[in-house]
Amino acid sequence: MKSWILLGALAALALPGCVADDGPPDVAVVGDGVLDVDWTIGDAKDSRDCSDEGADSIDVVVTTAAGDVVGDFNAYCEEFVISIELAPGTYYGDATMLDASGRARTTPVDLGRFVIYGDDELDVPIDFPLDSFY
Repeated sequence: MKSWILLGALAALALPGCVADDGPPDVAVVGDGVLDVDWTIGDAKDSRDCSDEGADSIDVVVTTAAGDVVGDFNAYCEEFVISIELAPGTYYGDATMLDASGRARTTPVDLGRFVIYGDDELDVPIDFPLDSFY
């Protein structure tokens, strides 16, 4: 008789939903998302265009919907992509090519309004037309 009780107890433990879990409930944690600004110069990704146009780096400024600056992010021109980690929310941004001294080489390119969701990756492609360079 004892073996039947023990066998029944073991079988109950093997059935899904029959095991008691006294631990804390699972909580979904939402992390930051990533904005990838992917740029071209004259619709091309040619590092020679960076040097030909005197562009050393890109400057991406991200703001909130209220106009508060979230950050000013930089990458070398030849990288042609910058990844920016942002908390979930609604943002605006613009990008400008800079020379080696940090002076603007182009008119700003508007990234427009974008939304970052938790654990999200958003790709925003932009182009700096050749006539946007000073």
